[in-house]
Amino acid sequence: MGAGFLQRLTCSRVHRDHGPVLSRHPLANVKIPVIQTVTKMTTGRTGETCSESGVYYCSTHPDNTIPLSKGEKFPPCSRGAGHGATWILKYKA
Repeated sequence: MGAGFLQRLTCSRVHRDHGPVLSRHPLANVKIPVIQTVTKMTTGRTGETCSESGVYYCSTHPDNTIPLSKGEKFPPCSRGAGHGATWILKYKA
């Protein structure tokens, strides 16, 4: 699909051959869920209580993520020898 296809989907002009594009396109009124990104740095250390639900990552091993709910305790990192960690909020739940 080329640039012309995308232009036709996003164009609000009336095209002489098929009328208003957005109103006739089957995906025109589909709502897409958006992941809430974090705007302030929320962190917690192993043993502390989580203050905000979401997905957290280990500051030492950024590829190690955990889902955590408000009120749960931050666990040690499971990488290496299971060290105490600082967890940083990546996505809000």
